[in-house]
Amino acid sequence: MAREPHLHELATLKTIAEKLNQLSELQPLLGEVLELLLALTGLTTGWIYVETGPRRFSLAADVRLPQALSLGCKRPMQGNYCWCLTRFATDELTSAVNILSCKRIELAVRDATGDTGGITHHATVPLRAGARRFGVLNVAAPGKTQFDAEELALLESVALQIGSAVERVQLYEAERRRAAHFAQLGELGRALAAASGDRAGAPLAVRIVEELGTRFGWPYVAMIDADGAGMRMRAVYEAGGARDSAAMLSVPAAELLGGRMASRRYGLGSGCAPELRGARIVLPEAPDLLAAFLVPFAYADDAHGLILVGASPDRELDKVDIEVLEALSEQIAAAFVSERDEESRRELARLDERNRLARDLHDSVTQMLFSLSMTAKGVEAQLAVGEMDAAAANVGDMRRLSQTALKEMRELILQLRPSDLEDGVLRALVAYAGRIGLRATARQSGAGRRLSGEAEQALRGIGQEALNNIAKHAGVREAEIELAQQGGQVVLRIADGGRGIGARPGGDASADHALGQGVPGEGMAGRPADVPAADAAASGGSSIGLSTMRERCEALGGTLRIYGEEGLGTTVEAILPIKEFAN
Repeated sequence: MAREPHLHELATLKTIAEKLNQLSELQPLLGEVLELLLALTGLTTGWIYVETGPRRFSLAADVRLPQALSLGCKRPMQGNYCWCLTRFATDELTSAVNILSCKRIELAVRDATGDTGGITHHATVPLRAGARRFGVLNVAAPGKTQFDAEELALLESVALQIGSAVERVQLYEAERRRAAHFAQLGELGRALAAASGDRAGAPLAVRIVEELGTRFGWPYVAMIDADGAGMRMRAVYEAGGARDSAAMLSVPAAELLGGRMASRRYGLGSGCAPELRGARIVLPEAPDLLAAFLVPFAYADDAHGLILVGASPDRELDKVDIEVLEALSEQIAAAFVSERDEESRRELARLDERNRLARDLHDSVTQMLFSLSMTAKGVEAQLAVGEMDAAAANVGDMRRLSQTALKEMRELILQLRPSDLEDGVLRALVAYAGRIGLRATARQSGAGRRLSGEAEQALRGIGQEALNNIAKHAGVREAEIELAQQGGQVVLRIADGGRGIGARPGGDASADHALGQGVPGEGMAGRPADVPAADAAASGGSSIGLSTMRERCEALGGTLRIYGEEGLGTTVEAILPIKEFAN
């Protein structure tokens, strides 16, 4: 072999290697290297196909295609019907092949679709790195019908370099996508946790498929439930939108999916499980799916479902997608468990509220009515023996008792039907404080937007409980009430200057004044938080009132904080996210 051609080949390989090392994105990498290869070898035309899926290829780069192959946005270059791609797909193209008659050129000549630029043949070389194969490199020149052994060897060396670079870029891209996907997975967990507690939004199943489709770019996502002997759609995401569904699956589709419900993950289509290679699944109101993955999950002890993620020709599912799918089962199950627990907490809060009302009725109205009944019997006896003055005095007592009972009953009814919320939470709480004998000073700051009905009722209930605790346990008759909208949150603070956390008059103060929640902030008077003292005081007894306040906050995604110091009063702070409220 002559020394000069050999040196030229080495120089060509060195130049191409340097170019490959400079690039980190696949499309510009292949285009620039192909241009450089043609310039160094004296060839005129080249194109590269990259495998995008089982038996599927895309034109990744081309340089100076003849007119006949460039028509209609390079339509003649689409499709897998040519000899080189067919042989590559069937593992028959293992090295550089000398001369191939180009099927695409032959069709262009036969149909007289345009000028072929004198090109009739091309050499083809598989792109690979080790055992991995990525596509094919084709090169040609006008009138050239044969490549010699040295030319083929050079092309094969270049193809190996390109294959290694493609592998490097794909690995980098896969790692970048993996990092982005798993970051989204963390965000997904928080989004599902928020969705499971949101009664005002779309059903949880619809929120789940929408989150999956939009966050990970999956073209089709469906949630499917077992329904007796069959299977039923529950929610679907496709074409950028999510909706609920109740369509039953066909018997063949149900049998295909139902048999795999216990699997951790299962694939459909070419390149997946061998027994389903080429399988087709038809779902209601959806296109046929030739490639999909299933994620079974359990959302109750006796209820199971699955997430089906489908691919499309322009969005294949790869290894990174599969890794994400494998991590979804627990998150989806946890979201449904959280939703169920949230509903249980709400029900417990409702029961606590009923029990509190029953207790208040017993402690006030019922006892007054019993006293009224006994006094009425005494009056009857006094009238029977002619004790008119004593009977008249008892009738006055009956009138006072009935008025007090009527007042107590009205207050309980107002708690059930908060009509005074028409003037806002702050005024409602000030009015309530006055009814229970407290003098309240009020302050409001922030945007002052009207809150949603659900949020107003929650804040009203929390505020009433805090004011009740002041009236019962603080030993003072003054209270400070502040309502502020700030930093995407609404904050209700109720403070007193009374006994404070940990003080127990008579040795048995209620624990209603002694529970710290969250990380305390600064009180209305700037007193430092004292969560340990709150926890210690709370450990001495239980508090239905505090549980109710906490449940009201958590039901809307908020936080309850209670803090203070013995002898310096107590502050109750309820913080709710502004997103829960109406504009």
